[in-house]
Amino acid sequence: IDSTTFPLGTPDENGNPPFPLAYDLPLTPYAPQDEIFTLDHLTREQ
Repeated sequence: IDSTTFPLGTPDENGNPPFPLAYDLPLTPYAPQDEIFTLDHLTREQ
């Protein structure tokens, strides 16, 4: 969508739907140095 805001009701003047997907398409594959983020990492007991 390449936008910093999104409509809360009806689609905006560009046709963007309310609460659109939180990512742009096409998806970008993970790079070899990327790590998958999970909440388990934040809540894990040490």
